Amino acid sequence: RAALVAALAAALGAAGYYRDKLRGCERREPGEGTAESTARCRAWIETHRFKVGETRLVAEALDLAGCEPAHPHAKPHSGERTGHAAAAAWAWHPSANKSLAIDNLDKWDVLWTPTRRCLPVHTEGVRPAQQLNCLPGVYRLTGKTTMPRAVQHVFGKRKDGLAVTPVPETFFLPEEETQWRAAMESEPSSRWMLKNSAHLGRDLRIVSCLDPDIGGCGTSESVPPLPRASKDKPYTMAQRYIDPPLILDNGRKFGLRLWVMLQQTYPTLKASLYSGGLVLFAEDEYDSDGGGLTNAALNTEAEVWSIETLREYWGTSGLESRLTFDEMWEKIRKCLQRAMAANADGVAEDALEVYAQAWDANRNVSDSSFSILGADILIDAQLRPWLLEINGTPSLKATEGSVTEGAKRQMLADLFMLVGVDDRPATATAFHPLV
Repeated sequence: RAALVAALAAALGAAGYYRDKLRGCERREPGEGTAESTARCRAWIETHRFKVGETRLVAEALDLAGCEPAHPHAKPHSGERTGHAAAAAWAWHPSANKSLAIDNLDKWDVLWTPTRRCLPVHTEGVRPAQQLNCLPGVYRLTGKTTMPRAVQHVFGKRKDGLAVTPVPETFFLPEEETQWRAAMESEPSSRWMLKNSAHLGRDLRIVSCLDPDIGGCGTSESVPPLPRASKDKPYTMAQRYIDPPLILDNGRKFGLRLWVMLQQTYPTLKASLYSGGLVLFAEDEYDSDGGGLTNAALNTEAEVWSIETLREYWGTSGLESRLTFDEMWEKIRKCLQRAMAANADGVAEDALEVYAQAWDANRNVSDSSFSILGADILIDAQLRPWLLEINGTPSLKATEGSVTEGAKRQMLADLFMLVGVDDRPATATAFHPLV
């Protein structure tokens, strides 16, 4: 595929041709040409493609930005509105009405839909100023195996605390099963997280050499086959389980959910880290023998902090004497920066392939789209951050009045201001450049 893309790029003038195409597109202001409406923009949310509650905050943020619902089956939201006084009734389309944005390109200025549904729209002739909540090439960052594979290609497989690699040591299955078993044999006390392509924490499994299903640490052909997570989704990777993690005074393991915004994937990657985020605790106290998962989908009743609360805790605890919070945050930023840099070439290659399809058909592409990604970070007892994975469609569901709701609502408001959906000035410190 790389050779095909390279040949195509050469035939069409390579990077300079595409860069001119991206920069030379005539921009259309959101809502321009819609005389029947005074709204600043028309937003299409494909609510039926999301789980219940995932688009409420998105709709509120778009409403606050001055947008109106573009969906032909829109109807007023019947529930109690929160967060602001709505200027117009927002819309939730009934599950029976599944009109698609891809079939109604002239009816919207902003599209919000799951990433896998969003990407095909880029080749269908969108206007340059139309904004989609996805960018071509993003799967290189959000794929369960593609992101760590690229990182380890650049930084190698390393487990020591002095290494610069941002992801835990990872072996890809089944092709690296022999190497993985050899690594377990050399360190029998090590534990590993088996993962596949499932989402929401499904099928995650912590294993070690002592697990009877693993069959010991030997590399001989007599060991049993690896257990399968499910019939359709076998385990595709074994990732070193970070132990011991940093444990706070509440005795619970925690992970960070941070948001990364992409504004460009070709010709270069442009990514920024949001200054806020969530601290997700496990429901039970940490047990070094039992492990523990901090996935929000698996810990629905667990405590949640904001990043600001973690900062305040950090400053009043003994952690400040080891490393200031600003120093810790800088380590997290560098962790993400390295992961982005390692994947940048692959991201650009995939993005070019999508844009080339559109241009070959003499179609425009959006030059103002964006992606918001969810990065999961774990801090170990040595105060080293590890990037576990990046989610392409991070959950935006939240209970009303919760810490989670406040953080997600503010992030969406800052996001829409920064990308120009909302013409109010964005908070200067909301997003910080990564690459």
